[in-house]
Amino acid sequence: MRPNRKEIEVPASLPLEEELIRQIEWFIRQRWAAGAGSIALFWVMRFVLNLPLPLLPLYAISGSVLAYNFLFHQYAQKLEAATPHRLGSFSRFANVQIVVDWGALTLVVHYSGGIESPLIFFFIFHVIISTILLSQRAAYLQTTLAAFLITLLALIEYYRIIPHFHVLSILSERLYRDPGYLLTFLLFFTGTLYMSTYLTGSVSKRLREREKDLVMLKKNLEQAYHKLEESDVAKSEFVMMVTHELRSPLSTIESTLKLFLQGYAGDLVDEQTKLVRGIEQRTRFLLNLVNDLLHLARVKAEKFKKEKAKINLKEIVERVSRSIQTGLKTKHLNLQIDLPSSPVMLWGNEDEMELLFSNLIGNSVRYTPPGGSISVKMAKENLQVKTEVSDTGIGIATEDSSKIFEEFYRAKNAKKMVKAGTGLGLSIAKKIVETCGGKIRVKSTPGCGTTFTFYLPMDEQ
Repeated sequence: MRPNRKEIEVPASLPLEEELIRQIEWFIRQRWAAGAGSIALFWVMRFVLNLPLPLLPLYAISGSVLAYNFLFHQYAQKLEAATPHRLGSFSRFANVQIVVDWGALTLVVHYSGGIESPLIFFFIFHVIISTILLSQRAAYLQTTLAAFLITLLALIEYYRIIPHFHVLSILSERLYRDPGYLLTFLLFFTGTLYMSTYLTGSVSKRLREREKDLVMLKKNLEQAYHKLEESDVAKSEFVMMVTHELRSPLSTIESTLKLFLQGYAGDLVDEQTKLVRGIEQRTRFLLNLVNDLLHLARVKAEKFKKEKAKINLKEIVERVSRSIQTGLKTKHLNLQIDLPSSPVMLWGNEDEMELLFSNLIGNSVRYTPPGGSISVKMAKENLQVKTEVSDTGIGIATEDSSKIFEEFYRAKNAKKMVKAGTGLGLSIAKKIVETCGGKIRVKSTPGCGTTFTFYLPMDEQ
């Protein structure tokens, strides 16, 4: 049943909201730059541009910014170390920082020309920052505070409650006393602040809505993935049960047919022999298919993981090489084995590893023409075991290389050479390697041979 969107539990703290914690750290770092940079800026304005700035109070404000930023930095580290993190604390902390910055920025604007100051436009920048960091309600409150401070500054300079510092000679010295200009400026400036808050808030709101949709989609995908995993495990369990039940009667049938062919029930005429031999071959194919399905289901269901122990890969390779001697002699194949002198210990399942090497080496025996050669090389590399299984067989075409690890897939040249085959051996080998935390790759040239290389993590001794 498809989960209802309303039933999906969205985390209380979304990534975009958690970004507030990192943004506060960024905000503090930028304030260091702003405090130090403002000192340099005031010096340039005074001594390079020859503007009559009162440097002493401006330097004092810059020094105060650096001082309270140090306190903010210490408090931010304290909040960061708190467990668990409380988003509300960071939000309140961001509000406090912005309010203090409004005060410092208002004083800078006052001492650099009041409403004539070019630095007044930093209010717009600060409004955008506050809107990104804070909730929509808090952002509008901060904008209202900024508009109030600029309006208050303009009015108390207009009524000469505090002195006005005229620094720009290109502007009229009486401009701050012009009611029409003052009203027009305050209306446009306040409107710009609120417009900046609205536009930035709209973008932030859409981002948060999109983020919630992504979180819910991720949750849905995770639930669907887990259901698929459970379904796959259930399917593997069913295949294991069925194949296990089929293997015994098929083995009995194959053994009985061999007895008939060996004459234990009396001699068979030619036609009877052909029929029985055909039935025996098809039964052997079915038995091989059942065995491969059982192995694949066990690997998929990770049954081997429950039976892990410390094993020696060197002994397993030697045991597999002994088991294929008949096939080697029949086709006059040369097998070369290059193993480390010391034991190669691995934490895994012995049957699983034997199946891995049996499939890979057995494939080389099956698809290498008579008189060819097969080599197995194993070496320790750091904390991994590198194994190469090479042959001088028929090789794999380029278009088949990306598909050979798929279940039931057999390359065209493989089908021509050996008609009977399940196409499960390599998919089982790949699954075993990946289940053990390793990787496998293939390199092949049609008509020249194939090399399978895989890495397995060693047991730390």
